[in-house]
Amino acid sequence: MGKNKRRRGCKPKSPTTSVFGIGSVVQVVCLKSPPDFALPWKRKKQESFISSGFVIKGKRVLTCAHSVHHYTQVTVKKRSSDPGYSATVLAIGTECDVAMLTVEDEDFWHGLSPEEFGDFPALQDAIDVVGYPQASDTISVTSAVVSGIGIIPYVHGSAKLLGLQVRLKRLTSPF
Repeated sequence: MGKNKRRRGCKPKSPTTSVFGIGSVVQVVCLKSPPDFALPWKRKKQESFISSGFVIKGKRVLTCAHSVHHYTQVTVKKRSSDPGYSATVLAIGTECDVAMLTVEDEDFWHGLSPEEFGDFPALQDAIDVVGYPQASDTISVTSAVVSGIGIIPYVHGSAKLLGLQVRLKRLTSPF
């Protein structure tokens, strides 16, 4: 695949950023307390859940709905940033497994580059998957190839929506 395929729909953020999107990826830390449906007046034991999100324009962060579902507290961390910033959940779309957050502290937004949505990738397009795998504190970049496009069931919302299936190649760059 050529350079144009890998960068489809992405715009470079700075000459020092070699991986597209890495300047917008954040870690989302959520304390959850799901309801106890057997005893509706009680909540289950609180647990911590770590996932990835990315910054978009309008000082917003997109993440997965299942990562903030039943939240009690949400904190967002920048790459190589020790302190977390308190986040507000603006919307949770369980049907499509997307949630939107914001952070009121202006210091959080310094140094972050909002992503812009581009074209939908085609079959066999090479892509980079950037995020915090398996609750890791270390961001990673994995190369992948789009191996399927179609209507797929979303487990969290029980809806069937357009989605991508990717085939991972290898870990290309741990940070």
